[in-house]
Amino acid sequence: MELAAKNFITINSKSYPIHDDGGTCFTTFEIAKAANLYGFNSTILIPFKYSKQKKYHISQIELVVAGYTSFFQKIKNIFLCRHNTIYYNCAFNLHVLVALFALFNLRLTNKKIEAKILFSGHGSFAKSLPSQFHKNLWIKFVIKPFILISKAEYIANSKGELDDLCNTLSNLDGITYRVADNKFPSFIFTREIDIDNKRQKDFQGNTFNKYILYLGRIVPKKQLVETIEFLEKNDWFKDGNKFVIAHANDDNIYLKKVQKIIKDLSLSEKVLFVGKVNAFKKWSLVLNANAFILLSKSEGLPMTLLEADTLGLPIICTSGCNYLPNSKNSIIVDDINSNFINEIKIIIKDKPDAYRRAKELDYKKLHITSGFYSSFKEIFDEKY
Repeated sequence: MELAAKNFITINSKSYPIHDDGGTCFTTFEIAKAANLYGFNSTILIPFKYSKQKKYHISQIELVVAGYTSFFQKIKNIFLCRHNTIYYNCAFNLHVLVALFALFNLRLTNKKIEAKILFSGHGSFAKSLPSQFHKNLWIKFVIKPFILISKAEYIANSKGELDDLCNTLSNLDGITYRVADNKFPSFIFTREIDIDNKRQKDFQGNTFNKYILYLGRIVPKKQLVETIEFLEKNDWFKDGNKFVIAHANDDNIYLKKVQKIIKDLSLSEKVLFVGKVNAFKKWSLVLNANAFILLSKSEGLPMTLLEADTLGLPIICTSGCNYLPNSKNSIIVDDINSNFINEIKIIIKDKPDAYRRAKELDYKKLHITSGFYSSFKEIFDEKY
Protein backbone atom coordinates (compact mmCIF):
# COMPACT_ATOMS: atom_id res chain seq x y z
CA MET A 1 0.00 0.00 0.00
CA GLU A 2 1.40 3.38 -0.98
CA LEU A 3 2.27 5.93 1.69
CA ALA A 4 0.22 9.09 2.13
CA ALA A 5 0.76 11.90 -0.36
CA LYS A 6 4.07 13.74 -0.12
CA ASN A 7 2.65 17.12 -1.14
CA PHE A 8 -0.18 19.09 0.42
CA ILE A 9 -1.56 21.93 -1.72
CA THR A 10 -4.23 24.16 -0.23
CA ILE A 11 -6.06 26.48 -2.63
CA ASN A 12 -7.97 29.62 -1.75
CA SER A 13 -8.35 33.11 -3.18
CA LYS A 14 -6.68 34.52 -0.04
CA SER A 15 -4.19 33.40 2.55
CA TYR A 16 -2.55 34.75 5.65
CA PRO A 17 -0.01 36.39 5.96
CA ILE A 18 -0.52 38.13 2.58
CA HIS A 19 -4.17 38.66 3.56
CA ASP A 20 -5.70 38.98 7.01
CA ASP A 21 -9.36 39.82 6.46
CA GLY A 22 -11.30 36.58 6.73
CA GLY A 23 -11.55 33.25 8.49
CA THR A 24 -10.79 31.17 5.40
CA CYS A 25 -7.51 32.98 4.68
CA PHE A 26 -6.39 32.16 8.25
CA THR A 27 -7.63 28.58 7.85
CA THR A 28 -5.66 28.22 4.62
CA PHE A 29 -2.39 29.08 6.36
CA GLU A 30 -3.17 27.02 9.48
CA ILE A 31 -3.91 23.84 7.56
CA ALA A 32 -0.85 24.30 5.33
CA LYS A 33 1.36 24.74 8.39
CA ALA A 34 -0.19 21.73 10.12
CA ALA A 35 0.46 19.59 7.00
CA ASN A 36 4.03 20.85 6.93
CA LEU A 37 4.62 19.80 10.53
CA TYR A 38 3.09 16.44 9.73
CA GLY A 39 5.78 15.81 7.11
CA PHE A 40 4.22 17.10 3.89
CA ASN A 41 5.77 19.48 1.41
CA SER A 42 3.18 22.20 1.94
CA THR A 43 2.14 24.73 -0.69
CA ILE A 44 -0.49 27.47 -0.69
CA LEU A 45 -1.76 28.28 -4.18
CA ILE A 46 -3.60 31.58 -4.69
CA PRO A 47 -5.19 32.12 -8.11
CA PHE A 48 -5.37 35.78 -9.03
CA LYS A 49 -6.88 37.08 -12.25
CA TYR A 50 -4.17 39.50 -13.44
CA SER A 51 -1.17 38.27 -11.51
CA LYS A 52 2.19 37.18 -12.81
CA GLN A 53 3.41 34.23 -10.81
CA LYS A 54 5.06 35.14 -7.53
CA LYS A 55 6.54 32.84 -4.90
CA TYR A 56 7.06 33.43 -1.20
CA HIS A 57 8.64 31.14 1.38
CA ILE A 58 7.01 31.53 4.79
CA SER A 59 7.62 29.20 7.75
CA GLN A 60 8.70 26.34 5.43
CA ILE A 61 5.59 26.83 3.30
CA GLU A 62 5.75 27.83 -0.36
CA LEU A 63 3.07 30.39 -1.14
CA VAL A 64 2.44 30.80 -4.88
CA VAL A 65 0.32 33.56 -6.43
CA ALA A 66 -0.53 32.54 -10.00
CA GLY A 67 -2.44 34.22 -12.82
CA TYR A 68 -5.41 32.26 -14.15
CA THR A 69 -3.52 31.02 -17.22
CA SER A 70 -0.65 29.57 -15.20
CA PHE A 71 -3.15 28.37 -12.56
CA PHE A 72 -5.03 26.39 -15.23
CA GLN A 73 -1.85 24.56 -16.26
CA LYS A 74 -0.63 24.15 -12.70
CA ILE A 75 -3.90 22.69 -11.43
CA LYS A 76 -3.96 20.19 -14.34
CA ASN A 77 -0.50 18.96 -13.38
CA ILE A 78 -1.47 18.78 -9.70
CA PHE A 79 -4.55 16.67 -10.51
CA LEU A 80 -2.38 14.12 -12.36
CA CYS A 81 0.02 13.35 -9.52
CA ARG A 82 -0.99 10.74 -6.94
CA HIS A 83 1.55 12.11 -4.46
CA ASN A 84 -0.59 15.24 -4.09
CA THR A 85 -3.33 16.00 -1.61
CA ILE A 86 -5.32 19.07 -2.63
CA TYR A 87 -7.46 21.00 -0.15
CA TYR A 88 -9.86 23.25 -2.06
CA ASN A 89 -10.94 25.89 0.43
CA CYS A 90 -13.55 28.08 -1.23
CA ALA A 91 -17.16 28.74 -2.23
CA PHE A 92 -18.28 31.29 -4.83
CA ASN A 93 -14.87 31.94 -6.38
CA LEU A 94 -14.06 32.17 -10.09
CA HIS A 95 -11.00 29.94 -9.75
CA VAL A 96 -13.30 26.96 -9.01
CA LEU A 97 -14.63 27.42 -12.55
CA VAL A 98 -11.07 27.49 -13.92
CA ALA A 99 -10.32 24.25 -12.07
CA LEU A 100 -13.54 22.73 -13.45
CA PHE A 101 -12.38 23.56 -16.99
CA ALA A 102 -9.08 21.84 -16.17
CA LEU A 103 -10.99 18.73 -15.07
CA PHE A 104 -13.07 18.71 -18.30
CA ASN A 105 -9.83 19.09 -20.28
CA LEU A 106 -8.33 16.07 -18.56
CA ARG A 107 -11.50 14.07 -19.22
CA LEU A 108 -11.41 14.96 -22.93
CA THR A 109 -7.79 13.82 -23.19
CA ASN A 110 -8.48 10.62 -21.20
CA LYS A 111 -6.10 11.59 -18.38
CA LYS A 112 -6.77 9.96 -15.02
CA ILE A 113 -7.08 12.18 -11.95
CA GLU A 114 -4.65 10.72 -9.41
CA ALA A 115 -4.51 13.33 -6.64
CA LYS A 116 -6.50 13.07 -3.44
CA ILE A 117 -8.89 16.04 -3.42
CA LEU A 118 -10.63 17.60 -0.41
CA PHE A 119 -13.26 20.30 -0.75
CA SER A 120 -14.63 22.69 1.87
CA GLY A 121 -17.20 25.47 1.58
CA HIS A 122 -17.15 26.80 5.19
CA GLY A 123 -20.92 27.02 5.63
CA SER A 124 -21.53 28.82 2.32
CA PHE A 125 -23.76 26.03 0.97
CA ALA A 126 -26.22 25.76 3.85
CA LYS A 127 -29.85 24.98 3.07
CA SER A 128 -30.84 27.32 5.92
CA LEU A 129 -29.56 30.34 3.97
CA PRO A 130 -32.02 32.28 1.80
CA SER A 131 -32.15 30.85 -1.71
CA GLN A 132 -30.63 33.07 -4.41
CA PHE A 133 -31.04 32.16 -8.07
CA HIS A 134 -27.47 32.90 -9.19
CA LYS A 135 -25.97 31.03 -6.22
CA ASN A 136 -28.20 28.02 -6.86
CA LEU A 137 -26.97 27.95 -10.46
CA TRP A 138 -23.36 28.15 -9.28
CA ILE A 139 -23.82 25.29 -6.81
CA LYS A 140 -25.63 23.11 -9.36
CA PHE A 141 -23.44 23.73 -12.43
CA VAL A 142 -20.00 24.49 -10.94
CA ILE A 143 -19.56 23.11 -7.41
CA LYS A 144 -21.49 19.86 -7.91
CA PRO A 145 -19.70 18.91 -11.18
CA PHE A 146 -16.33 19.82 -9.65
CA ILE A 147 -16.93 17.50 -6.70
CA LEU A 148 -18.31 14.66 -8.84
CA ILE A 149 -15.63 14.75 -11.55
CA SER A 150 -12.75 15.13 -9.09
CA LYS A 151 -14.28 12.62 -6.63
CA ALA A 152 -13.44 15.11 -3.89
CA GLU A 153 -14.09 14.31 -0.24
CA TYR A 154 -16.40 16.96 1.19
CA ILE A 155 -14.91 18.34 4.41
CA ALA A 156 -17.24 20.16 6.80
CA ASN A 157 -15.87 22.27 9.65
CA SER A 158 -18.50 20.95 12.06
CA LYS A 159 -21.23 18.33 12.24
CA GLY A 160 -23.80 21.13 12.16
CA GLU A 161 -22.41 22.39 8.86
CA LEU A 162 -22.59 18.90 7.38
CA ASP A 163 -26.17 18.41 8.60
CA ASP A 164 -27.17 21.74 7.03
CA LEU A 165 -25.54 21.11 3.64
CA CYS A 166 -27.90 21.97 0.79
CA ASN A 167 -29.70 19.15 -0.99
CA THR A 168 -27.80 19.71 -4.25
CA LEU A 169 -24.51 18.77 -2.59
CA SER A 170 -25.57 16.32 0.10
CA ASN A 171 -25.49 12.55 -0.48
CA LEU A 172 -23.81 12.64 -3.89
CA ASP A 173 -23.10 9.14 -5.24
CA GLY A 174 -19.52 8.01 -4.65
CA ILE A 175 -18.58 11.05 -2.54
CA THR A 176 -17.25 10.76 1.02
CA TYR A 177 -18.45 13.33 3.58
CA ARG A 178 -16.50 13.91 6.76
CA VAL A 179 -15.96 16.45 9.54
CA ALA A 180 -12.58 18.01 10.36
CA ASP A 181 -13.40 20.58 13.03
CA ASN A 182 -12.13 24.09 12.66
CA LYS A 183 -9.64 24.65 15.48
CA PHE A 184 -7.86 27.44 17.31
CA PRO A 185 -5.30 29.18 15.01
CA SER A 186 -2.28 28.75 17.28
CA PHE A 187 0.32 29.51 14.58
CA ILE A 188 -1.24 32.83 13.68
CA PHE A 189 -1.78 33.84 17.28
CA THR A 190 1.85 33.25 18.23
CA ARG A 191 3.03 35.09 15.12
CA GLU A 192 0.88 38.14 15.84
CA ILE A 193 0.85 38.60 19.60
CA ASP A 194 3.59 38.68 22.18
CA ILE A 195 2.07 39.91 25.43
CA ASP A 196 5.42 39.81 27.21
CA ASN A 197 7.01 42.38 24.94
CA LYS A 198 7.42 46.12 25.61
CA ARG A 199 3.86 46.85 24.41
CA GLN A 200 2.19 44.60 26.96
CA LYS A 201 0.58 47.54 28.76
CA ASP A 202 -1.06 48.55 25.50
CA PHE A 203 -2.81 45.19 25.31
CA GLN A 204 -4.48 46.02 28.60
CA GLY A 205 -5.76 49.36 27.35
CA ASN A 206 -9.45 50.10 27.83
CA THR A 207 -10.19 52.18 24.75
CA PHE A 208 -13.98 51.82 24.72
CA ASN A 209 -14.62 50.99 28.40
CA LYS A 210 -17.37 48.32 28.36
CA TYR A 211 -18.08 46.90 24.92
CA ILE A 212 -19.21 43.82 23.03
CA LEU A 213 -17.14 43.03 19.94
CA TYR A 214 -18.14 41.84 16.47
CA LEU A 215 -15.31 40.92 14.09
CA GLY A 216 -16.12 40.02 10.48
CA ARG A 217 -17.97 41.03 7.34
CA ILE A 218 -21.14 43.11 7.32
CA VAL A 219 -23.30 40.85 5.16
CA PRO A 220 -26.93 39.66 5.47
CA LYS A 221 -26.22 36.17 6.86
CA LYS A 222 -24.27 37.67 9.81
CA GLN A 223 -27.47 39.51 10.88
CA LEU A 224 -25.91 42.75 12.09
CA VAL A 225 -29.26 44.59 11.92
CA GLU A 226 -30.82 41.94 14.16
CA THR A 227 -27.71 41.98 16.40
CA ILE A 228 -28.08 45.70 17.10
CA GLU A 229 -31.81 45.27 17.78
CA PHE A 230 -31.00 42.32 20.07
CA LEU A 231 -28.51 44.35 22.12
CA GLU A 232 -30.87 47.33 22.30
CA LYS A 233 -33.89 45.41 23.58
CA ASN A 234 -31.71 43.53 26.09
CA ASP A 235 -30.47 46.81 27.61
CA TRP A 236 -26.81 46.48 26.61
CA PHE A 237 -26.52 50.15 25.61
CA LYS A 238 -27.57 51.53 29.00
CA ASP A 239 -24.93 53.50 30.96
CA GLY A 240 -22.82 54.18 27.89
CA ASN A 241 -21.91 50.59 26.96
CA LYS A 242 -20.70 50.22 23.38
CA PHE A 243 -20.94 47.78 20.49
CA VAL A 244 -17.70 47.71 18.46
CA ILE A 245 -17.83 46.46 14.87
CA ALA A 246 -14.49 45.58 13.24
CA HIS A 247 -15.23 44.82 9.61
CA ALA A 248 -13.96 44.36 6.06
CA ASN A 249 -15.22 43.04 2.68
CA ASP A 250 -18.74 44.29 3.34
CA ASP A 251 -21.94 44.12 1.31
CA ASN A 252 -22.44 47.87 0.82
CA ILE A 253 -26.21 47.61 0.41
CA TYR A 254 -26.51 45.72 3.68
CA LEU A 255 -24.04 48.09 5.36
CA LYS A 256 -26.46 50.94 4.62
CA LYS A 257 -29.26 48.97 6.30
CA VAL A 258 -27.06 48.56 9.37
CA GLN A 259 -26.29 52.27 9.40
CA LYS A 260 -30.01 53.06 9.08
CA ILE A 261 -31.02 50.95 12.10
CA ILE A 262 -28.30 52.65 14.13
CA LYS A 263 -29.74 56.04 13.19
CA ASP A 264 -33.33 54.94 13.78
CA LEU A 265 -32.46 53.70 17.30
CA SER A 266 -30.34 56.80 18.06
CA LEU A 267 -27.25 54.68 18.70
CA SER A 268 -24.71 56.62 16.63
CA GLU A 269 -22.49 57.26 19.66
CA LYS A 270 -22.81 53.71 20.99
CA VAL A 271 -22.23 51.57 17.89
CA LEU A 272 -18.68 52.13 16.70
CA PHE A 273 -17.21 51.07 13.35
CA VAL A 274 -13.44 50.57 13.47
CA GLY A 275 -12.94 49.07 10.00
CA LYS A 276 -10.43 46.34 9.24
CA VAL A 277 -8.19 45.35 12.16
CA ASN A 278 -5.32 42.90 12.34
CA ALA A 279 -2.34 41.89 14.45
CA PHE A 280 -1.87 44.12 17.51
CA LYS A 281 -5.01 46.20 16.95
CA LYS A 282 -7.18 43.11 16.55
CA TRP A 283 -5.87 41.32 19.64
CA SER A 284 -6.05 44.49 21.72
CA LEU A 285 -9.77 44.73 20.88
CA VAL A 286 -10.35 41.04 21.66
CA LEU A 287 -8.44 41.05 24.96
CA ASN A 288 -10.32 44.07 26.31
CA ALA A 289 -13.88 43.19 25.26
CA ASN A 290 -16.65 42.22 27.69
CA ALA A 291 -17.94 39.63 25.22
CA PHE A 292 -17.94 38.57 21.59
CA ILE A 293 -21.12 38.32 19.52
CA LEU A 294 -22.02 36.50 16.30
CA LEU A 295 -25.71 35.95 15.55
CA SER A 296 -25.12 34.37 12.14
CA LYS A 297 -27.65 32.29 10.23
CA SER A 298 -25.01 29.83 9.05
CA GLU A 299 -21.32 29.15 9.67
CA GLY A 300 -19.02 26.18 9.23
CA LEU A 301 -17.35 26.86 12.54
CA PRO A 302 -16.21 30.49 12.86
CA MET A 303 -12.57 31.25 13.61
CA THR A 304 -13.52 34.36 15.58
CA LEU A 305 -15.53 32.33 18.10
CA LEU A 306 -12.65 29.91 18.60
CA GLU A 307 -10.28 32.79 19.28
CA ALA A 308 -12.60 34.59 21.67
CA ASP A 309 -13.59 31.41 23.53
CA THR A 310 -9.97 30.26 23.90
CA LEU A 311 -9.16 33.61 25.50
CA GLY A 312 -12.08 33.31 27.92
CA LEU A 313 -14.48 35.87 26.46
CA PRO A 314 -18.20 35.18 26.91
CA ILE A 315 -19.68 34.23 23.55
CA ILE A 316 -23.13 35.31 22.36
CA CYS A 317 -23.95 33.21 19.31
CA THR A 318 -26.75 31.46 17.45
CA SER A 319 -27.03 27.72 16.94
CA GLY A 320 -26.32 28.44 13.25
CA CYS A 321 -22.70 29.13 14.24
CA ASN A 322 -22.32 25.41 15.06
CA TYR A 323 -20.32 26.13 18.19
CA LEU A 324 -20.91 25.45 21.89
CA PRO A 325 -18.84 27.94 23.91
CA ASN A 326 -16.90 26.95 27.01
CA SER A 327 -16.38 30.47 28.35
CA LYS A 328 -18.19 31.57 31.49
CA ASN A 329 -21.40 33.60 30.96
CA SER A 330 -21.76 32.59 27.29
CA ILE A 331 -25.22 32.68 25.69
CA ILE A 332 -26.69 30.50 22.92
CA VAL A 333 -29.46 32.43 21.16
CA ASP A 334 -31.92 29.98 19.61
CA ASP A 335 -34.57 32.68 19.21
CA ILE A 336 -33.18 36.12 18.40
CA ASN A 337 -36.36 37.69 19.83
CA SER A 338 -35.97 36.05 23.25
CA ASN A 339 -35.27 38.04 26.40
CA PHE A 340 -31.71 37.84 27.75
CA ILE A 341 -31.69 40.96 29.95
CA ASN A 342 -30.49 39.13 33.06
CA GLU A 343 -27.72 37.33 31.17
CA ILE A 344 -26.58 40.61 29.60
CA LYS A 345 -26.46 42.24 33.04
CA ILE A 346 -23.98 39.58 34.15
CA ILE A 347 -21.77 40.28 31.11
CA ILE A 348 -21.84 44.00 31.97
CA LYS A 349 -20.89 43.33 35.58
CA ASP A 350 -18.41 40.45 35.24
CA LYS A 351 -15.70 41.47 32.75
CA PRO A 352 -13.34 38.60 31.85
CA ASP A 353 -9.58 38.81 32.31
CA ALA A 354 -8.68 37.70 28.81
CA TYR A 355 -5.20 39.20 29.16
CA ARG A 356 -4.39 36.88 32.08
CA ARG A 357 -5.86 33.95 30.16
CA ALA A 358 -3.68 34.76 27.15
CA LYS A 359 -0.54 34.79 29.32
CA GLU A 360 -1.34 31.44 30.92
CA LEU A 361 -2.10 29.45 27.75
CA ASP A 362 0.46 26.96 26.47
CA TYR A 363 0.12 27.49 22.73
CA LYS A 364 2.41 24.63 21.72
CA LYS A 365 0.29 22.22 23.73
CA LEU A 366 -2.88 23.86 22.44
CA HIS A 367 -1.68 23.35 18.87
CA ILE A 368 -1.29 19.60 19.35
CA THR A 369 -4.54 19.08 21.26
CA SER A 370 -6.87 21.76 19.91
CA GLY A 371 -5.25 23.09 16.74
CA PHE A 372 -5.48 22.18 13.07
CA TYR A 373 -2.74 19.59 13.54
CA SER A 374 -5.15 17.51 15.60
CA SER A 375 -8.32 18.22 13.61
CA PHE A 376 -6.78 17.02 10.32
CA LYS A 377 -4.78 14.16 11.84
CA GLU A 378 -6.90 11.42 10.26
CA ILE A 379 -6.59 13.03 6.82
CA PHE A 380 -2.84 13.55 7.13
CA ASP A 381 -2.41 10.02 8.46
CA GLU A 382 -4.37 8.20 5.77
CA LYS A 383 -2.75 5.79 3.35
CA TYR A 384 -4.36 5.50 -0.05
